[in-house]
Amino acid sequence: MKDKKFRVLIIDDEANVRSLLRMHIEKDEFIVDEAEESLLALTMVQQNHYDAILLDWVMPDLDGRAFCRQIREVKQTPLLLLSAKSGVDDRIAGFQAGVDDFVSKPFSPREVLLRIKAIVRRFTFLHHSDYQISDTKFIHFPQLTIDLNAYKVIANGISISLTLKEFQILLYLARNHDIVFTREELFTQIWQHSPQGDCRTIDTHIKRIREKLLVVSPLAADMLRTKWGIGYSLKL
Repeated sequence: MKDKKFRVLIIDDEANVRSLLRMHIEKDEFIVDEAEESLLALTMVQQNHYDAILLDWVMPDLDGRAFCRQIREVKQTPLLLLSAKSGVDDRIAGFQAGVDDFVSKPFSPREVLLRIKAIVRRFTFLHHSDYQISDTKFIHFPQLTIDLNAYKVIANGISISLTLKEFQILLYLARNHDIVFTREELFTQIWQHSPQGDCRTIDTHIKRIREKLLVVSPLAADMLRTKWGIGYSLKL
């Protein structure tokens, strides 16, 4: 990650929080921009490329949920949520809105930095053609194609837009098709840490993937199977 200057946007109405995060993130050679208002941040995201966005869930002008949904209409930039609300329902609400990871306030700046580096690394690894996931550039099924280099999913000849986590879940199931995975197993594989009560977010992500597939290909959507009481699989 040292070969390129990655750019991060911090969105928080508290200047001391932004200053603390900036100090630690810039030490790792990231470029850091700040916004104290969500509406200003929306304009900044539309006009610039960011490799990751850190946002506070509670903002005076536009809350984190509304911000995430608006961003997800135009960009798939990895989103890291900072919130004092750390209950399971709050985390699920964040994931439903499109965030990729969650850090509770008060937070450790070192943990935030590590999480930023992790989601940027995974997104870059999946999104750019000069990062090879495997020797095979495509995974083909009768109604579904996953383009590993272009970070693209094509169903019935039509490209669908998935978030980073949605793409990772579908890719993992595709690479291990016909195997049923529990929510805990999927969460651990995709988020790279123990669930800690967050496993219901897997249900939300699977639902969103299925809904997006269903719009263009009911057959592709039907491949994503639920094994009631156990978990999920991609069935050929």
